[in-house]
Parts: sequence; C-alpha cells; structure tokens
Amino acid sequence: MERVDFYDPMGAAAEMVRARDTAQFRAGALAALEELPRIDAYILSAAHIAIARTQLDAFRRRIESGDWP
Repeated sequence: MERVDFYDPMGAAAEMVRARDTAQFRAGALAALEELPRIDAYILSAAHIAIARTQLDAFRRRIESGDWP
C-alpha cells in the first residue's frame, strides 16, 4: 500500500500567522522595555503611594461606618 502524506494548508497558514504574531508581540515588548529607563521612577512611586492612600482611606471609612463585617 502506498503511503500518502496529508498536507493541511489551513494548519500551515495558522502556524505562520501564530509565528508572525508572536514575533510582533516580542518586538513590541522589547521596544517597551527599552523605554522603561526613560520613565521617572519617582513619579511612578508617588502615583502608587497616592493610589494606596486613597484605597486605604476608603477602606477605613467603610470600617468606621460599619459597612465592613
């Protein structure tokens, strides 16, 4: 009996698209990482502190009002 290899053109196309998208994602991620040193870490830290304070104040108000078990 003769052996017949099956070629799946849709599967091959899907694999090519997946490889392209993965390469584009990696390139974008690397480009973003290159930009990180340019961001002022102090501003990020201050923003995170402000968010945390706001969340803690809201949580404290819920506890004081009896809204928290």
